[in-house]
Amino acid sequence: MTDYLNYKGKKCVVLGGSNGMGKATVDILVDLGAEVYVLDILPSDNERVTYIPVDCNDPDSIKTAFDQLVQFDCFFGFAGVSGVNQPTSLVLSINFLSYKYMLDELLYDKMNENGSIAIVTSNAGQYWEAHIDEFKYLTTASREDAFKFLEINDENLVDAGAYSLSKRVLNYYSFLSAGKYAEKHIRINTVCPGFTATRLRGEFSKYLNDDEEVIKSMGKGYITRDAQPEEIAKVCVFVNSDMATFVNAEEVMVDGGTRASFLLKQKGFDFDPNNAPLYSKPVEIPENTIK
Repeated sequence: MTDYLNYKGKKCVVLGGSNGMGKATVDILVDLGAEVYVLDILPSDNERVTYIPVDCNDPDSIKTAFDQLVQFDCFFGFAGVSGVNQPTSLVLSINFLSYKYMLDELLYDKMNENGSIAIVTSNAGQYWEAHIDEFKYLTTASREDAFKFLEINDENLVDAGAYSLSKRVLNYYSFLSAGKYAEKHIRINTVCPGFTATRLRGEFSKYLNDDEEVIKSMGKGYITRDAQPEEIAKVCVFVNSDMATFVNAEEVMVDGGTRASFLLKQKGFDFDPNNAPLYSKPVEIPENTIK
């Protein structure tokens, strides 16, 4: 039987691979014959992988973890936090700045040619193209200046804006990095789940006061149930496989049709994504920084 996915013998790194969608992805990759390295703040219970501890809120910890890696072929990024009862600076640090650091400084040199990168963001990160002016400063700011930017604009974030902000800028920055990585024939895609039955789903549910009607209207499409972690994992494995060698710089929606249902029912919901800013007023740039 032809092995169309072609993971046998490949070296794969799974950031955030100890639970949820990341763990499901690790289990599939191991079954497919890949050599898997799990980077996570939590230990992995899979005895068939190499576990390396990492704290994505600490650039030094990220660098130390990458120094322990061999050259590898595929990278899967699942690390992230919900932002529920968490400082907005932590959300930005883990959900975006950690990946920016890896894309800028670490992944390019550690990855083999013809490799692939799949970073899991969220369907909360969609419509990023309509919000570039709100977050483009973060793509050039230092870590310190990014936190200053967030502090200045924090009180103007609407809804669960820190989470959406981090996911939108991560989508954008991943695609912005695609040209550089194409020099080594490395593909970069983002995978954008809707509500999925993971630990973060419970945190989002509490944030929305367990109001399933609100949750359904916000995060569910034609398929009204939550996704299972394995369903997202299968898409990630496909996106980074040899079955998808011409899929590059794409925002792969895996949300049961939520995006489509919003787009088709905008009038009924009175919802216009192009006029739904992250901030309640124009953002301000910290003084004496890159503009």
